[in-house]
Amino acid sequence: MKSTQKGNLYEKEVKTILEGDGYLVEGQHRKVMWIRDYKTGEMKMIMAGRDIFGVDLIAKKLGERTRWIQVSTLTQKSAKQKQVMVFPWTLEHESVELWLRLEGKRSFRVFILVSADSASGLGLDHRIQWVEAIQRDLKRSKNEKENTDGPEGLEEKMASECPE
Repeated sequence: MKSTQKGNLYEKEVKTILEGDGYLVEGQHRKVMWIRDYKTGEMKMIMAGRDIFGVDLIAKKLGERTRWIQVSTLTQKSAKQKQVMVFPWTLEHESVELWLRLEGKRSFRVFILVSADSASGLGLDHRIQWVEAIQRDLKRSKNEKENTDGPEGLEEKMASECPE
């Protein structure tokens, strides 16, 4: 699977989690771009995505702060933090989050940008830092059922469903 495909899948997974929590979620809209193939020299069409203020998703819920979410993998944490920090954020009114997919697992580590105001000798020293909040797992679909009987129970179940 290509990195673009993985990114799209991870964004879709985060969107599903947030919508399950009652949020309205909007993401980037892909646009058509033409690029020149470096091997053949021919023009080819690609669908290019474009982040919105350095994030992939925006989540809204009545009575809650707007959530600006960047989705990536844990190995890209540092680069994604820098990408998001370029923009001015008002953390009293909005939440800036990194959702980082764990390799080989169906879960995300969530980091939130927070401000830590501390009084200094001449005034306030405004510092911003990333804090790990929670780990979110993908919920099982309604059709996906866990086999609690072990392999023996599965064999019995299959035998009862498929009579010879």
